[in-house]
Amino acid sequence: MADPRRATFLLFAALALSAALPRGAAEGQTLTSSTPARTQTLNVTVTDKKGNFVKGLKAEDFGVFEGKLRHPLVAFSGEEAPASLGILLDASGSMRGERMRIVCEALAGFLAAGHPSNEYFLIAFNNMPQMLVEPSADRAVIAGALGRLAATEQRGLTALYDAVYLGIDKAAHAGRGRRVLLVVSDGQDNSSQYTLNEVRRALAESDVTVYAVHLGGGDLTSELNVAGQAVLEEFARATGGRVYRPGSVKELKAALADLADELRSQYTLGFVPVPTTRQDGWHDVKVKVPDLRDEKNKHVKLVARTRPGFYEAAAPRR
Repeated sequence: MADPRRATFLLFAALALSAALPRGAAEGQTLTSSTPARTQTLNVTVTDKKGNFVKGLKAEDFGVFEGKLRHPLVAFSGEEAPASLGILLDASGSMRGERMRIVCEALAGFLAAGHPSNEYFLIAFNNMPQMLVEPSADRAVIAGALGRLAATEQRGLTALYDAVYLGIDKAAHAGRGRRVLLVVSDGQDNSSQYTLNEVRRALAESDVTVYAVHLGGGDLTSELNVAGQAVLEEFARATGGRVYRPGSVKELKAALADLADELRSQYTLGFVPVPTTRQDGWHDVKVKVPDLRDEKNKHVKLVARTRPGFYEAAAPRR
């Protein structure tokens, strides 16, 4: 007998918008009709050793490598560009009480700090994911949904993997070129139909970047907290994102402000990959930037963060 939770989840996934931008055709990029159709794009964050975002770099400052092979860039953008951003918010019993209200208020501030042309969607998840708001550029719609969620009693288990899978599917059909998922959770899963391996594969096949806010419980060294954090770290690392671990309301707000700044400071690089020799179609990729000199002529080491690779031709997900 079919599991009704899985059937309902698949129904949510099937409601995704049917029109999607071609992969690599991100808004704000210098992509033209002469840009090769096979262009692969990478969203890249550049920081100094203190974690400050570095802006103002030029195309010639970047090197995209597959092994020793350096790809010439066929597209580049260092300007602010809007993104399609899905907020995946844990609404299980671990979020009951003041915790949900505090998180929703912080997320409202995050919305206000984003690019004015961003579009957002909202997924809440407990026993299963629920699409609360379809992709919308009206931030007031998202803020209103957050307010209503904060006013309800949170209960149930945690279908984190199902929520991420649904978020990947929704982002793939969103209307902006850069696609981001923000997961707010303790990272623990005890209710999903999809497995961790299935989500890993779906993330590798997608072009979304995952950021996460890990909400640990009272004992931050507990086995469950450590395991949950490790899952979120893996999702972020596999897609070029990062995980925040706030320990207070002030740190939560600072983390979301930092994320809003990062999304407005990224570079987009376009290049044409050569066919891979790997049977699974995977390309390992690395972006390098040269070190700089500051106004005092001191050496400044820069770090470029992006996804570690991509599939040449993604197999259809089932």
